[in-house]
Amino acid sequence: MKKISFIKTIFLSLLSIAFVSCEKDGKFKEYVYPEPKIESIYPASGYVASQVALIGEDFGDRMEPVEVMFGNVKATNIISCNNNRIIVEVPEGAESGKITLNLWTHSVQSSEDFTVIPTPTIQEIVSSTGDLFAKDGDVISVLGSAFGNSIEKVQVTIGGKTAEVTSVTENEIKFIIPAEFISGQVVITVDGYEVEGTSLINLNVEGDVTELFLQNSKQPFQRADASDSEWGTALYWTANSNFEPKALHFTEDEPDGMLVLRPTSKSDGAYYQIISLPEGKYTFKITVEKAIKGSGRYGARFAVAKSSGTFPILTGSATWDFVENDYVIGNIDLTRVVSETTEYSCDISLEETTTLTVGFATMLWTSNEIHISGISLKRSVNE
Repeated sequence: MKKISFIKTIFLSLLSIAFVSCEKDGKFKEYVYPEPKIESIYPASGYVASQVALIGEDFGDRMEPVEVMFGNVKATNIISCNNNRIIVEVPEGAESGKITLNLWTHSVQSSEDFTVIPTPTIQEIVSSTGDLFAKDGDVISVLGSAFGNSIEKVQVTIGGKTAEVTSVTENEIKFIIPAEFISGQVVITVDGYEVEGTSLINLNVEGDVTELFLQNSKQPFQRADASDSEWGTALYWTANSNFEPKALHFTEDEPDGMLVLRPTSKSDGAYYQIISLPEGKYTFKITVEKAIKGSGRYGARFAVAKSSGTFPILTGSATWDFVENDYVIGNIDLTRVVSETTEYSCDISLEETTTLTVGFATMLWTSNEIHISGISLKRSVNE
């Protein structure tokens, strides 16, 4: 009996505590949050992805209940929140007007408008020398939008070197290529907002130009896939349906990868990339680390062809050559069996800027393989 009476006493005590936390009608009390107040916003204008501070009071210090709206667009990145300041990133699609703060049970607006500045964009970079290329003194046009009309608010660099801006309109910036400029990316800055454009290559550059024209052509090779397996797909290279696309081989001995031409179940393999070269004389060099011949077809050539994605295919049996070679302007036979580093090269000459398909044509069966550690390119200017 005493035990039952004790349990009853505990139960009644808990019940009385519960009633203390409730209203007389049985509803729980609701906490009343103070109404926040936005006193100012800073800055009053900005680009998408720029930061804006809401200054005021009774914001609290928790970010979970904070919702900031730019028109009908919700900000997705609240940077910080304390009792008198919220810092938020202007979202994509933000609308000019009052900023709305939704916090707990309250919704308040700023007294002043926030103006979303149109984001500068680059659509095209036009050089008088030709696409991709330029030389000292060339006038370059950057075509796009939201550049404004103030030349004082615009800066341009190319390869990190400052260029002279000669005119600015809403849709075009003109600048002059600086003397002895370094090939590199064009970057414009409009009123503090930086936009990256394409690269321009110095038409007078000579020597090793591998990095300017070829992509992912030497160790360390870059993978296009996210896997860390032994075999991978090479970034920036295209394989036709008859070529094994996983052509990069990473091993303990070769952690930087090796480009391997290897057998497939079909003939007529092609592995290539498309490049554009200005007029000049060029030497392509292929570095083969080893070439293994087992049985079956053993044909492989490096080729430079005047085409845009159409790659020549091989024909023959013992001596392999191209079926159509009228547009092949340079090629290298890679079917020599070697067990040590061996370099091959071929020369081409161009009279004008030309689009080229550069890569490998294969007829490899069974255990035949060719391991390539690099492709390099040198240029001299035509005299």
